[in-house]
Amino acid sequence: MVFFNSLLIRVTLAIVGGAFYAFLPYLIVLFLNLSYELTMTAIFFLTIFKIC
Repeated sequence: MVFFNSLLIRVTLAIVGGAFYAFLPYLIVLFLNLSYELTMTAIFFLTIFKIC
């Protein structure tokens, strides 16, 4: 598992994972046909609570 110990690979995977993590609530809110403002609020709170 030397491949995953590379700093470049770890940073790249973290960025891709973060993008998917933010994209998931966007898709859920759009699927439920809710407003754009609610979508942005959901992504904001999800990001804040993930950081804490």
